[in-house]
Amino acid sequence: MKVSDWMGHFASTGGETRIHRVTPDDLDAYAAEFDLVIVAAGRGPQFDALFPRNAEFSPYTEARRDIGIIYVRTSAPVIDGLMFNMSPHGENFTLPVLSVRGPVHGIGFFGVPGGPMDVWHDITGPEQHLEIARGLTRTLFPWHSEILDNAEPVGPLETLHGRITPIVRHPVGTLPSGRHVLAMGDTAVTNDPVGGQGANMAAHAARSYEEAVLANGDREFDEKFMHDAFARYWSVAQHATRFNNDLLAPPPEHVLATLATAQRVPEVAHRFAHLFENPVNYTGWLTDPGVSMRYLAEATARR
Repeated sequence: MKVSDWMGHFASTGGETRIHRVTPDDLDAYAAEFDLVIVAAGRGPQFDALFPRNAEFSPYTEARRDIGIIYVRTSAPVIDGLMFNMSPHGENFTLPVLSVRGPVHGIGFFGVPGGPMDVWHDITGPEQHLEIARGLTRTLFPWHSEILDNAEPVGPLETLHGRITPIVRHPVGTLPSGRHVLAMGDTAVTNDPVGGQGANMAAHAARSYEEAVLANGDREFDEKFMHDAFARYWSVAQHATRFNNDLLAPPPEHVLATLATAQRVPEVAHRFAHLFENPVNYTGWLTDPGVSMRYLAEATARR
C-alpha cells in the first residue's frame, strides 16, 4: 500500500513508470538511455553474475530459517505493538499490520531448519497454515496460544512460506557494454526477515542514494559515484546486517541477560526495541559482552 502511494506521488511530480519484467539483458538499453540506472529488483539469483556475493560481509551460504507468515483477524486481546517469542527452535512474532483488507495481525514463525518449526512445506491454503501455526504455538509458545485459537485467516493470498539466504553483494555491476549499474535494496543487501530490516534498509538506501545524487551536482554518475553512494548507505546498513545475522545465531549469555533484564527494566526494553528502528547502536553495545553487562548493571541501578 505504501509503495503504491509512493508511485502515485512519483508520477504526480513528473516521473514516468513503465511496468514490465526486467532481465539483466534489458539493463544495457536502460544504461544507454539514462544517466543513472539503479537496480532494485529484489532478492534471488537472477543478478548473481552482475552483483556477485561479497564473502567478507556474508557469513551464511544457506538459509538459516524456515519461514511461515499469515495475516489473521483475532478476537483475543492483543497489545498494539510487536510481540516476540524465542525458543531454541526459532522465533515467533505477532504485530499489527495495515493491509489491503484493513487492520489485521501478522503472525510469523521463523524455524531453525531441521527442527520442529521447520514445517512450512506443501501447504495447500490458509486454513492448513493456520492449523499448523496453532499447533506450533500450543507446543512451543503456549502463553501465546489464545491469539491463534481465536483467529481466522484474512484471505486466500495472505500467507507466505519460504527460506531466504542472507547475502551482501558487490553493489556496482558492469554490463557487457562496459556501462555500470548500481544495486539497491534486497538486490544489494538481503537480510533474513527475522530482524525486520528489509523494508527499513531499502527505504534508507533510497534516501542515501537520493542524497548522493543531489550532492553529485552536474558531475557524471560514474563507477566512483556508485561506490560512494553505496558506502553512504552501508555506514548504516552494516549495523542492521550485523544485528540481523546475529539474531540468526544462538544468542550468547549477555544477550539472554539483556532480554531477561528488559522484562523488568523499561530503559533496557526500550533500548533493545529501538534497535529494530535504528540498529546503529547495536555494534559496540550488544556485540561486546563487557559493555553489555556493565550497561545492564547501571540501568538496573537507575531503575
